[in-house]
Amino acid sequence: MKHLKTVIIPVAAGILLAAIVIACFLLFVSGEATPEAAVCGYLKACMLQDVDGMIKLSSDYAKATLNGGELPSDSDLKSKLSKIYDEEDSVYKGSKITFAITSNTALDLSGSDAVDFIATYSSRADISAVTELRLVSVTVYVDGNLQQKGNCYAVKVGSRWYFAYQY
Repeated sequence: MKHLKTVIIPVAAGILLAAIVIACFLLFVSGEATPEAAVCGYLKACMLQDVDGMIKLSSDYAKATLNGGELPSDSDLKSKLSKIYDEEDSVYKGSKITFAITSNTALDLSGSDAVDFIATYSSRADISAVTELRLVSVTVYVDGNLQQKGNCYAVKVGSRWYFAYQY
């Protein structure tokens, strides 16, 4: 029995420590694991006026756009957006917001499909860190009713995906 305790306690402590490290990583790292999650998360954050969520899921291009053209620091953007959104609650507060992904198309950054994207993105942000590009078509429902359909670009920077822009 004594031998069992000397094995179980360190193993349990190791598992607990690993869970804490993973939870901290997920809480403090920006971006999402998939392009769909980045697009849906960003759109939902915008609809709910969740400033932290918007910044966490925004590409540099999206941050520059939210700031009116220039790439801000995250803290400056948070301050600016908070001032805007603190004045009134989101009309979607308390609503059930759901998404349906209708397509997720990988685009070759060196191909002709990405020429317009590169020109637009490069106008406000450095595209050199972008390693992958996806065009995600999404349908947004609020309380079960169709709210909007749209096509959104998601970019991969490092190992995480971010919302670029919607057209």
